[in-house]
Amino acid sequence: MKKIIFLLALSIFSVDAYSQNKRKFGQVTKNELEMQFYDKDSSANAVILFDYGRFDGQDFKFKRHLVIKILTKEGTSWGNWTLRTPNKSSFRAKVFNLDNGEVVSEKVGKTSIFEEELVDGITQYKLFIPNVKVGSVIDLEYSFVGLPYEWRFQDLIPVAYSELKIEKNQYIVFSRRHFGFHSIQSVGTDHWIAKDVPGFGKEPFLNHYSNYLTKIEFELQSIAVPGVYYKDYNTTWQQVSKVLTQHSRFGDAIKGCPFLKEKAKEIVAAELDEKEKIARAYAYIQDNMSWDKNKNIFVSLEFRENFLKKHVGNTAEINLALVSLLKKVGLQAWPVVLSTRENGLVMPFQVSLDKLNYVVAAVYQDEQLVLLDATSKRLAPGILPERCLNGQGWLVDNHDGRWVDLVGNNLSKQQSFIQISVDENSEWVAQLGRTFSQYEYLRWAEIHEEFDTEEKFVRNLVDTYPNLQVEEYEVAKDSKSSLYSSEKMKLNLNDYIDDLGDELILNPFILNELNTNPFKSENRRYPVDLGKPMDLSSTITIKLPENYQVKSLPESANISMPEKSAVFLYSCTAVGKDIRIQFRLRINKTVFHEGEYLTLRQFYSIIVDKMSESIQMTKDV
Repeated sequence: MKKIIFLLALSIFSVDAYSQNKRKFGQVTKNELEMQFYDKDSSANAVILFDYGRFDGQDFKFKRHLVIKILTKEGTSWGNWTLRTPNKSSFRAKVFNLDNGEVVSEKVGKTSIFEEELVDGITQYKLFIPNVKVGSVIDLEYSFVGLPYEWRFQDLIPVAYSELKIEKNQYIVFSRRHFGFHSIQSVGTDHWIAKDVPGFGKEPFLNHYSNYLTKIEFELQSIAVPGVYYKDYNTTWQQVSKVLTQHSRFGDAIKGCPFLKEKAKEIVAAELDEKEKIARAYAYIQDNMSWDKNKNIFVSLEFRENFLKKHVGNTAEINLALVSLLKKVGLQAWPVVLSTRENGLVMPFQVSLDKLNYVVAAVYQDEQLVLLDATSKRLAPGILPERCLNGQGWLVDNHDGRWVDLVGNNLSKQQSFIQISVDENSEWVAQLGRTFSQYEYLRWAEIHEEFDTEEKFVRNLVDTYPNLQVEEYEVAKDSKSSLYSSEKMKLNLNDYIDDLGDELILNPFILNELNTNPFKSENRRYPVDLGKPMDLSSTITIKLPENYQVKSLPESANISMPEKSAVFLYSCTAVGKDIRIQFRLRINKTVFHEGEYLTLRQFYSIIVDKMSESIQMTKDV
């Protein structure tokens, strides 16, 4: 593509791309600097005052001019930008402030702009604009050769004015897709304007907001200059497999890795079965490498040094090394590329290499495909971190590339067993046992790593549930290999029970995390994405004191959403002095579309109401 751009630049007269721009770079007014809030959204922490983009059909250049007003301290984060472009870009930026009523500007130097070539043809820039504070106005302009990947008419902050013009060129063929709910005005062929676009309002259990913004995505299909140059960009995911397997920092990294040969020989010599080979290879990579928090599908140029000396690397360096080692021990293994939840969805019908930002490993075990990610010390074969649970990933293979489900059969499972009684000192106590499996185990482990001692964990528990007194606490089991843990604790409930003299009121759901409905809005525009299935259950036994009897019990409930996508079971019975409560919540699918929202909201309302119901006990007269 760069060759054709060069030829066209020589043969075609170039015009000023900003001849139709309504605003010149550096034209920031004192009124804009004195502006304290955005009149159409007084809660906004920043506002995009002006956003203009134009693809010049004569010189193949795309230029963008962006002006942002900072309104609050939180809004200063809009001084930091990460931009991906299909070619190297040129930048200029200024930040404007008021100093004793005078307008002062500061040019953003090259030291504030960091460039990284992610892969041939895709460059990432990080801009850290200095001296951004409340009241600042940022003026940013950049350009590159080619079409933009997308144009956003909407963002997390309001957009006062946005305009995009894509001039046609007889040599270029491209397609576009429109997304979002906010209307935009078409003012000509491939020319759009949007005004007063509200900031995107995030909702709970929402996949990345960028999936739902009002925007246009572009895909270059072909460049054809008769007798000079032709290239077809109409690619397929199978062609993506070929590009990656031939890439020096992807396919060659898997084929190479000579530093893994000795470990491979050791594993082969041990004469292990498939499961044991996978476990041994996985543990070696996991123990040898720590993740540097960088997400990438390509290894760095320092891959060998990072593995052998620094023992730290990005996602590709860890998981492509794992694929390589699995292959070297004689297993069928492949890389699986994907987009993480915070990066947005990858659509099977839309081939887009630049949307991929993460790679994991896949291997056959007992004729079943198992996914692996060795970036965390807590993970185990067969389960991916929650950041990866984003639809499907593409298994890279030249002959049998295909889409694979990233969640698999894993779910978030927690079981509680509670025994409530009065002890020999006439104190109300609860013996509580909890088990955590799969994703609940990973969440449990993350919390315990944050509070690195049991004392700190208990202190946090007391802060969260101030009416409970933790008398004893013990981690009974913590098994990373089986993704399972269990804990036991003894709780004093005296401050938790309402004692009305002749009557006691007790809510039996101790450490209840379902005490409020997460779906508060009456309506919803976007799907609910829970990420993974869920299975929560509790068995509670209450032994009444000899001088008390049951006054009232909550009614039982058995509620299901259509097609049993979610099921809630609740029963409460009394036999003599014993009360037994059974509770189970099972969420069987991960995504509920907006049309299902009201049903899901009502479903959760019933759960919250049932779990807030108390048991009433009266004293014998």
